[in-house]
Amino acid sequence: MTYQIGEHYRQTAGGMVLYKDVRLYTCPAGCAGTYYDFRKARPADRPERVFGVFKAPERDVNVVGPLLLIGLGAALALMIAGFLATTLPVPVKSAAITLLVIFGVWLANSSSGPGSGGK
Repeated sequence: MTYQIGEHYRQTAGGMVLYKDVRLYTCPAGCAGTYYDFRKARPADRPERVFGVFKAPERDVNVVGPLLLIGLGAALALMIAGFLATTLPVPVKSAAITLLVIFGVWLANSSSGPGSGGK
């Protein structure tokens, strides 16, 4: 069976209605008759329905800043856990953690997103 997609009229309760996307099945081997399939068809005068469209936000949406802070916070927590798990002396651990926290705060305050050039 092969099919073509096109338009065809159909008798309904309201009279003859033109349908779009009607499939016309034919048999290339010489079978008897043809078959019109209206299962995926729709009336030609009905407007198209587009699903999944939503309005764009009216203000700028910034997702880079919060994601950057979450990433920096997670990296900071992992680095602190790594420093605490080492066998370094306590003053070296505290100095490393202090410098890491200072660097993280400076980095979070100096960059507010790509292409912003800082504050």
